[in-house]
Amino acid sequence: MATTLLPLVRPPAFEQWPPSARGARDWQGLVVRVGFLVSGSLLMYWAMQAWARGQIGVHREVLAMVIVMYALAFVFLAASVMTVSWIRRWQFLIPVGVIVGLLFSLYVDIQIAMPFYGTDTLTLSHEAAERLLQGENPFSVQGEDQVIAASERFGVPSAFVTPKADGTTIDRLVSWPAGHFLLFVIPLKLGMSDLRWVVVAAEILALAVLWLKAPVAIRPLAFLPIAIDPDQFVHFTAGGVTDYLWVLPLMGTAFLLRDRRYLAAALLFGTAAAVKQQPWLLAPFLCVWVWYDHEDDPLLQRLRPVAVFVGGSLAGFLAFNLPFALWDFEGWLASVLLPFHEDLIPFGSGLSMLTQVGAAQLPKSFYTLATFGVWAILLIAYATHFRAIKYAVWLLPGLVLWFSYRSLQSYFIYWTPLLIIALFFWWEDTQAGEESHAA
Repeated sequence: MATTLLPLVRPPAFEQWPPSARGARDWQGLVVRVGFLVSGSLLMYWAMQAWARGQIGVHREVLAMVIVMYALAFVFLAASVMTVSWIRRWQFLIPVGVIVGLLFSLYVDIQIAMPFYGTDTLTLSHEAAERLLQGENPFSVQGEDQVIAASERFGVPSAFVTPKADGTTIDRLVSWPAGHFLLFVIPLKLGMSDLRWVVVAAEILALAVLWLKAPVAIRPLAFLPIAIDPDQFVHFTAGGVTDYLWVLPLMGTAFLLRDRRYLAAALLFGTAAAVKQQPWLLAPFLCVWVWYDHEDDPLLQRLRPVAVFVGGSLAGFLAFNLPFALWDFEGWLASVLLPFHEDLIPFGSGLSMLTQVGAAQLPKSFYTLATFGVWAILLIAYATHFRAIKYAVWLLPGLVLWFSYRSLQSYFIYWTPLLIIALFFWWEDTQAGEESHAA
């Protein structure tokens, strides 16, 4: 009886992929239509947001943007259910439409709805870049009054400057590696006044890389993270969240690692680590990746690419930071490690919610131990079960940071573009395996 019912409860599985040439065409047709459906729905959402936030009675350019986005939305939604076979040839319209809608939405938020920096992250980096252009070392600027004055200059109230447990705010202008403000120096020198557009450029490049590097069969799925969480791509960027500055080079790291181009991958990883501290957590995991890439080689031959990756990563990091470390080592070190040594208040949607709402009076040391304990456990698991969780590496830093004392959404959500790349790699591995099996 159980044998008879089994086909009713178990989904069918293909012996080969694709099962036939027609099956492959049907699959690609479905993926393209899903891409049009998702992007059309996203454009409709952005059109409504622009209508609600763009003051179309005053800003007639926004009125035109809303009309264009609705027109694209209706065309895309109609394309998703068309029965014509040639619809696959028009999938290039998906990135065009999504990027147009994204730029329109960012224009509304940056120029109209939020004409000021929403966080001290971009505010203080803007000030740091200006100070550097004036010949001053940003890592030497210290004082709570300096930080608050810089924030208020860009419209950020002192209440939104990162607070400490004693009621004061951070007292260093810079609390990131040097790359975070160095990337703004040239745009400022060229006359740009709103540095959020630099982050927008990095975001658009990241999306273009996702589309161009995606396997053809699943390319329309490249933009799924935008549809799932459009705030990441619009409101966070408009609010001054700058994480795409490190996401973009880290995406390059992922593709170069895949191709075993370790030095180039390492230089880009070092660049990402020179912008923000979040990528630091990846370093030992990526060394494990490189180590397993050569698991059949003798010991010395396995160590050589790992050494290349470590050395290249340090070179990429120091290219941005060494001049400032030599200029004022104490100030540089205190600034770069500020999130680790300052007594900041617990904040965010991670485990520290327990302390924030008074559900559990856990000290900061508990969260520090939990963060690095989880990090160590995951590293051991990654090293011992590499084949099973190889591509989950891009999620692990976000998982670790969920346990930290400060656990903002931006610490987790910006790993999703890397997970899309991991999906690409999984697909390519699956295809290669099926082809090998068929041969």
